[in-house]
Amino acid sequence: MSRKGRAHANGEDCADDYVASYAESHRDDCSESYRIDYISSALVEAVLRDYTMLFIGCGTCGFFRLSPNARRIVALDRSPKMIEKCREIVERFQLRNVEPRQGSFEEFRSEVTFDVIHSAGVHGSYLPHTEASLAKMAALVRQGGYGLFGIFPHRRSLKHLWRRIKSHLRGKPLTEIDPDRFEAMLSRQGWEVVCALRRKSGRDRYGDTATQHLYLCRRS
Repeated sequence: MSRKGRAHANGEDCADDYVASYAESHRDDCSESYRIDYISSALVEAVLRDYTMLFIGCGTCGFFRLSPNARRIVALDRSPKMIEKCREIVERFQLRNVEPRQGSFEEFRSEVTFDVIHSAGVHGSYLPHTEASLAKMAALVRQGGYGLFGIFPHRRSLKHLWRRIKSHLRGKPLTEIDPDRFEAMLSRQGWEVVCALRRKSGRDRYGDTATQHLYLCRRS
């Protein structure tokens, strides 16, 4: 699990260790590896035009250069350091459709609904795997709008089971969930899965390659 996943449990600012390197990934040249890393943004761009989006866990926001079809993006992150760097990058690249906001999703309120809500990088770390969080997201999206979610599935091995037990005893449970369970939760909260993808997403805190499941869903 990343530093980002651990910091929330400790009440720390997640940006302490890596805000500079994260911001550096948004350098001037937009490489092919950059595009692959943010495939979730490409998914949204493929299905929507002139859309509004709430992006939870926005980080430093440089990847919003890959979202030219967005009319308005509310970029939410609980880290003051991330939002500070986000504002610098928004100004640097003249991303006038991006509105950085510092705060938690639990405290977020909006009088208007969005065309899409993006939480692919935060389930299990900033957001718990609960139906309450999925229900709140559904309430923030217009009927027929979209949600993009990302989870890390449980690994089915004795070795990983032992790691999960030790992590739980240390008060730092792994940010994983069974995909079938998560898909059932989505369905009960009015989310219809339109597209499901799998991608390798770096390495976890044990050095193992992590696989993320991405879901593009429509709010029924």
